[in-house]
Amino acid sequence: LELKGLLASSEAYPAAYNGQLDVVKKFIKEYPTFKDKPGLWETTLLYSAARNNHLDIVKYLIEEAYCSANVQNQRDVGFALDATAMDYIPRPTAASTALHGACFYNHLNIVKYLIKHGADYFIQNQAHETPINNGERHFEIKNFFQDYLIMGYSIASSEHLPNQPIMDDDQRPIQDCMWEYKPFQDSKWYNFTAKEATFLHKALLPSEKFQEKVYLKVTKGLYSVSILEFLRLGKHEQDPQKNMAWIRCRGSSVLNFDCYSIWQIMLIQHPKVNEDEDKTPSLKIQDFPAMVSSRFKLQLNSWYSCGDKTSSLLDNSMNYRRKIISINIAEVGDDLTFNLQTFEFSNNDKTIVGYIRWIPKLISSIDNKDKKLVYIDNYQHMASVQPIPLTTKRLKETSKMKSTDQK
Repeated sequence: LELKGLLASSEAYPAAYNGQLDVVKKFIKEYPTFKDKPGLWETTLLYSAARNNHLDIVKYLIEEAYCSANVQNQRDVGFALDATAMDYIPRPTAASTALHGACFYNHLNIVKYLIKHGADYFIQNQAHETPINNGERHFEIKNFFQDYLIMGYSIASSEHLPNQPIMDDDQRPIQDCMWEYKPFQDSKWYNFTAKEATFLHKALLPSEKFQEKVYLKVTKGLYSVSILEFLRLGKHEQDPQKNMAWIRCRGSSVLNFDCYSIWQIMLIQHPKVNEDEDKTPSLKIQDFPAMVSSRFKLQLNSWYSCGDKTSSLLDNSMNYRRKIISINIAEVGDDLTFNLQTFEFSNNDKTIVGYIRWIPKLISSIDNKDKKLVYIDNYQHMASVQPIPLTTKRLKETSKMKSTDQK
């Protein structure tokens, strides 16, 4: 069967390249194991179709044949063997994906389709090019990525598109964020001054000693700020319950602080909450029920901790510098559009509106004999646990120690 498939592929792969959908369908039906394999010309069916702008074949391969959007062409074995040779130039098609081909040949509709179906725009071919690199010379493709990706928060937008996920950026921490506060009785967020933002930023840097609370000096007095809860209390000399405000850092926690985060959402408007109901902000952080419950009532102006699925989607989107993501949250609504540039979300008709933020994920800095990470609730009593933010560096170190101990 393998040999028959190989012989049949000599007709099917050129058919994908030339737009002959029926031939491709017949081949996949008879030899389904070949769907993600490179053919005699060392390219995949999906790459061949995408490179030559055959959207109907691309759709069939993704939606019906269930091809992987990130399957790569055959690697150049010669390059792998002669990787040290300075004069050896690898073939750009080697290890390229369908998205590489669509970007290189300026097929915007296919680029959009592939990305919608999970294509990785930071994956490298053997020439160390990403699909973004391949598309940057085309105005339409470059313009699409400039709109699709977060090009910066406080850093001025660069002409150059990013070429790697945040987790792969060895230069971090890099300061690129906006520090903001929202007074309890106000529905808007306001920027801290540059001086205040710098002070708050320093409090979370991994190079600094972590402080649970800092004091923010402003022209009108002194405010205390909880770095654990991202909460600004009232003026220090007066009643601290007055002039309270939520704070947030609009930007990536990993890029700015090498720190993992806990995501929260706040509803400002929702059709299930009556206008005459109490809208007094609550200091208590809410959780969504594990099961959909008729007893559960939504509240406005209160923070809700996101579930694992929502948090994972937000983390992944931030890592891939994605600006807009659609998320379903059972207790809130479906097809909610999250804008990770502005840290806002809404449904299509704007009857549901809200904000998002992250707070630092905490662990205990006290060594334990098991050498395990001890996670801490940001709102628990901290006297005996000595909290510190969980950084990617610390997680790697702990994982290494764990694997060494197991050996």
